[in-house]
Amino acid sequence: MQRRRFNLCAVLAVLLAISVLTGFTQPTTALAAAKVSLNATNQTIQVGETYRLKLNNAKGTVKWKSSNKKVAEVNEKGKVKGVASGTATITAVYKKKNYTCTFTVEHPVDDDEMENKKLGPVNICYSKELSTKISEEPLTKGSKEIGTYIWTAKNSEASEILKLNIIYTAPQTMTYDFIEEQFAKEFTEESAKALLEKEGYSDVKLKKMKKSSYKVLDGKALRASVRISAKKGGEEYNEDRVIYIFSKANYLFAFSGQALEDGSFSNVDKTIKEMLKTMIFL
Repeated sequence: MQRRRFNLCAVLAVLLAISVLTGFTQPTTALAAAKVSLNATNQTIQVGETYRLKLNNAKGTVKWKSSNKKVAEVNEKGKVKGVASGTATITAVYKKKNYTCTFTVEHPVDDDEMENKKLGPVNICYSKELSTKISEEPLTKGSKEIGTYIWTAKNSEASEILKLNIIYTAPQTMTYDFIEEQFAKEFTEESAKALLEKEGYSDVKLKKMKKSSYKVLDGKALRASVRISAKKGGEEYNEDRVIYIFSKANYLFAFSGQALEDGSFSNVDKTIKEMLKTMIFL
C-alpha cells in the first residue's frame, strides 16, 4: 500500500510539472461566459480591398449590414469590400444586439488628383490630367433597356489613347477559356492586318505579338499586345497597342490602349493596370 501511494504521488507530481510548463492551470471556479466582440472597431481600407470582420465568441447566426453600400459592402460572412471613398458603419447583429465597426475607404492615390466616375456597371478611377469622354449606347432587349458603355481618354498631345468598352452579353457570362478560344480564332495576324487596312494603313507589319493572362476583378483577363509599323497618308507610322479582355456578370470588358510614336507604351500599360485595380463592379 505504501508503494502504491508513492507511485500515485509521483504521477501527480509529473502532471503538476507538465501543467506548469505548458501554462495550464486547473480552474477552481466555473468559467465565465466569453465576451462577444468584433475583431475591429475602426478600420481603413482602400477602394477594391477587402477585410474580414469576425464576431468573436458568437455561437449562432450573425447578420451583417452596411450603413452605406456605395462606400463599403459586406457579405453574409462578414467580408467587407471598399467600393468608393467615404465612411460606412458595418454592423453585426447577434441575439438582438448590435456590434459595429467604422470603415474609412480611401482611393490608392490622392483624390485631389483623381476622378471617380461611374461607367455602366463599374466605377473607375483615373487621373484628372486625362481628357476624357463617356458615352452610352442604349440597346433594347424586349421591354428592357440595356446598355453598351464606352469611356475614352487621351493625354494633352493625343499620343497616348485609352479606351474602355463594356458590352452587355446576357444571358451568360463568358469564361476566360472561351475568350481565349475566340481570340485565337478571330485575332490572327492576318485579321489584324485586314482590320488596320480598313483604317487606312498600308504595308502593315506586326511585331512582338504577345498573349498572356492577367488577374482582374476576382478573375482573369486575356492580355494581348502588339507593335505595329505601317504607312498612313504616305508617311511611316509606328504604334504600340495592348488590350485586356474579360467578362463578369453578363458584361464583356475590352480595355485597350495605344501609344503613338511620341507616346510611351509602358505608361499606357501601367495606367490601364492601375485603373483595373480601382474598377469596382456595382
